[in-house]
Amino acid sequence: MFSKLSGNIAEQLIENGTIDSKDKDIYTYGIEQTFVIFMNLVTTLLIGLCFGMLWQSIVFMAIYLPLRSFAGGYHASTVLRCYLVGIFLCIIFLLLSKYIPSVDNIIIAITLLASIIIFILAPVETSNKPLDQQELSVYKKRTRIILLSDICIITILLAFDLDSIALCIGIALMILSFMVCLGKLNQ
Repeated sequence: MFSKLSGNIAEQLIENGTIDSKDKDIYTYGIEQTFVIFMNLVTTLLIGLCFGMLWQSIVFMAIYLPLRSFAGGYHASTVLRCYLVGIFLCIIFLLLSKYIPSVDNIIIAITLLASIIIFILAPVETSNKPLDQQELSVYKKRTRIILLSDICIITILLAFDLDSIALCIGIALMILSFMVCLGKLNQ
C-alpha cells in the first residue's frame, strides 16, 4: 500500500546523508508502518465521526492499541487486509457500544470474561513476530499491567456512574480477547 512511497522517502534520506544505505530496508519498513498507523488512526476517527461517536472511537484506540501491541493476536497477511480488519473492528466496536446497554452487570461480565481470556492466552506470537523466552516474559508482564490498569479504570468509572465509558473499555477488551483467541487458533 505505502511500500513504494516509503522506499522513495528512504532513498531521499540516503541521498541527503541522513541515513546509511545499508539501513534502507529498516527505514522503509518503519516509514511504511508509520503511514499505516496514521491511516488507521485517521480512519477510526472518521468512522467515529460518521457514527456520531467520536469520543467512543478515541476510547477504543486508547484502550485497544497499547494492549494489542503487547498481547498480540491475529495478524492479517497483508497491509491492506490489516487495514480492512481494523475498519471492521472499529465498526463492530461502535455498533456494540451503541446497542449493548450500559448496565453494571453487563459491563462487569464483559470485562471479566475478556480479562480472563487475555490473562491466560496473551501474549500470542505470530510467524511474523516470534518471541523468545525473555520477550514472552516481558510481553506477558506488560500485558497484565495494562490489563490491570484497564480493569481499575473500569472500576473507578463504574463507581462514579460513568457506565457508558466503562462499557466502551469493556467492549474494547472483548474485541481484543477475540483477536487473541483468533491468533492462538492460527498458530
